[in-house]
Amino acid sequence: MEMTAFTLERRPGKPLYEQLYQQLKERIAAGSLPSGEKLPSKLRLASLLGVSKNTVETAYEQLVVEGYVEARPKRGYFVCFQDRLGYVGRPGPAASQPANPPRPAGPDIWADFHPSRIDAAYFPYTKWRKYIREALDASAADLLQIGDNQGEYALRVQIAEYLRCARGVRCGPEQIVVGAGMEVLLTQLHMLLGREVCYGLEDPGYELPRRLLMRLTDRVLPVPIDGRGLQPDILRKTSANAAYVTPSHQFPYGSVMPAGRRQELLAWAGEGPGRYILEDDYDSEFRYAGRPVDALMSMDTDGRVVYFGTFSKALIPSLRIGFMVLPPSLLERCRQNLDFYHNTVSRIDQAALARFMAEGDFERHVNRMRKVYRRKLEKTRAVLSSYGDRLTLRGDSAGFYVLLEVKNGMDEETLCRRAREAGLRVYPLSASLPAGEKGPPGILLGFAGLPEEKLEPALRRLLSAWRGGGQCPLTNVTGPEDTAGFFAR
Repeated sequence: MEMTAFTLERRPGKPLYEQLYQQLKERIAAGSLPSGEKLPSKLRLASLLGVSKNTVETAYEQLVVEGYVEARPKRGYFVCFQDRLGYVGRPGPAASQPANPPRPAGPDIWADFHPSRIDAAYFPYTKWRKYIREALDASAADLLQIGDNQGEYALRVQIAEYLRCARGVRCGPEQIVVGAGMEVLLTQLHMLLGREVCYGLEDPGYELPRRLLMRLTDRVLPVPIDGRGLQPDILRKTSANAAYVTPSHQFPYGSVMPAGRRQELLAWAGEGPGRYILEDDYDSEFRYAGRPVDALMSMDTDGRVVYFGTFSKALIPSLRIGFMVLPPSLLERCRQNLDFYHNTVSRIDQAALARFMAEGDFERHVNRMRKVYRRKLEKTRAVLSSYGDRLTLRGDSAGFYVLLEVKNGMDEETLCRRAREAGLRVYPLSASLPAGEKGPPGILLGFAGLPEEKLEPALRRLLSAWRGGGQCPLTNVTGPEDTAGFFAR
């Protein structure tokens, strides 16, 4: 294919690397660049297009992350995507993470590395108060009455536009249901899918949906994951007709499901009537290398994906505003079966959030926080690198935590105990693994919630405790490790 056929425009809001990435992705998905074809070297393509080598490198690396391209050492970049369902660029059909919040640190805990804690210091209080006051104005008295059971229309319009721009999802506001968190939304979806649905869940994976679904039905099956996410070949051998996945940032290992595996999952969904993929996109805004990975739903042309999103990570967890996007095949069922279900989120908060998004404040806040969390991640990497090859980081390209594989001879219990004795709280990987399953000692270490000025000293104190030579004035910590609140988000 002629590589000079790309059209790159220098304009604000659309970086050159993103334009190049998008055009390459479209050509790969359409088959113009077939699997196995070698892409031009970074220098050659940069010269052909009149852009910097960094622009080409960033575009290539994003394609590698999403599984469209693979980098072969000393050979270059090769297309590795094979479309199984048709062109993924077509628009779709019209239309513990820790079960209680983390407890306060308390006098004996100097720093809490909770993996889902946000940094609330940057919350735009002034803007939020302004929109809340406007929502409570006497001219908006209608907001004091019961509203639409799917949520405020103005907010659903803003969510639909946000998903189109940020996640590649094309949907209408009529497909969106707003609810107070995953617990409410997943319960509603279970009512829509019916009692006979059987769920296949990532194993290991996010604990909340497993606990919730096991209280709603006995038809819940674990499906093993590998380095590319949930395994469709094993899923096919089960009776599951709904698969719950976290493709953009798999919990707890942090991997990204490549495009080929996503197509395999979509193929599975299309092989039988009434099959659905439940996509949890819980922290999609916070990716630190390249642009955010497009949602799995953006590849769905047959209406087989239900998308779940939340504002808990991007704003504040206490807001309790989440949403799901239903495919057209479930819309009529939603109107018939959930017509009695009053919306579970304050209309005042919904109105304020709609204005917050419409005025551009949400996008500005997310961009700011992405920079804050990236700085914290870089500092975390730098400090932890001093521990040498006894510590390996995984899942450090997105989200609020890193997975540490610690190889210093200590088991998880000892690692957590040493941390407690130093006035620190850390969270064991085993808390998110199936009962009885063991792996290398692992710690889910949250970096996002600690203040920037406290992060480096806390990390150094932790490494000192794990080396066994650190002294800490806070040594009177008692009680078992807190894992009961590990799965809230």
